[in-house]
Amino acid sequence: PSHDRDSYNRTCVLWKEAEEAFQRLYYGEHFDWRLFEIKDKRVYAPNGSYMNFSIFQDDEGEWRNTTGKNKSEKIYGAKFFENLNQFLARCVFWDRALKVSEEFNMVMTAYDDGLFVMDNEVDLHYAKQIMEDTPDWIPGLPLEVEAKLAGGYEK
Repeated sequence: PSHDRDSYNRTCVLWKEAEEAFQRLYYGEHFDWRLFEIKDKRVYAPNGSYMNFSIFQDDEGEWRNTTGKNKSEKIYGAKFFENLNQFLARCVFWDRALKVSEEFNMVMTAYDDGLFVMDNEVDLHYAKQIMEDTPDWIPGLPLEVEAKLAGGYEK
């Protein structure tokens, strides 16, 4: 089977939508796109958190972000969409982790891992249920987490 972009037309259409949304964001439009509200060169998640895109520059028709001294990175539809997915995942993770921390002491987080103090499998099962409970601000999102008891942080 072919694995070229033509085989994944819906993905390409989504990337094109994301490219158009980024252009509108860059020029300061206020609009809703998919789950997000876009205004003031910021993208707001349904929970009110936002990503700031005001630092991007138009460099002869390419949008770039300064990433270091004399370095910049191009952003385009697919990359913009990837950033929004990661942003949304982080919002969901923190929503759920903060909910678990109401019951159990949170020791640390690393990316999408949370380390909580608990004593037994019953506590672990309860914490897993909390993590898999969909936040009110994004109904219908299926969530599944891995959880285990350990003596310390394990990847």
